[in-house]
Amino acid sequence: MKHDHRHAARGYTGGAFPPASALSAPSREPSTMRTATHILCKGPEPYTGRDGDEHPEWVVCAADDDLEPVGRVYRVRKSLDLARRLAAHMATDRRLELNDESNPA
Repeated sequence: MKHDHRHAARGYTGGAFPPASALSAPSREPSTMRTATHILCKGPEPYTGRDGDEHPEWVVCAADDDLEPVGRVYRVRKSLDLARRLAAHMATDRRLELNDESNPA
């Protein structure tokens, strides 16, 4: 089986993982060598889509003790379930505690 580097760059390791089309592009947050202590899932926060309508989005990221993002921040716009599955996958993968502060839209 050929290795797909596009998914590896996003941390995909196989198994039940959201398709790339369900995630927006991850953003780079500046990091000053902080250590991730848990995975954070929070939201929803409003964002305005290309159609001009307002939609919910949830944030999933590795975070430090102050709940500040460490590394990539994933913005999941498809559903709360997808955001929670991504967070659970990241927590298991990185062996970090999951801090779920998310709510339904």
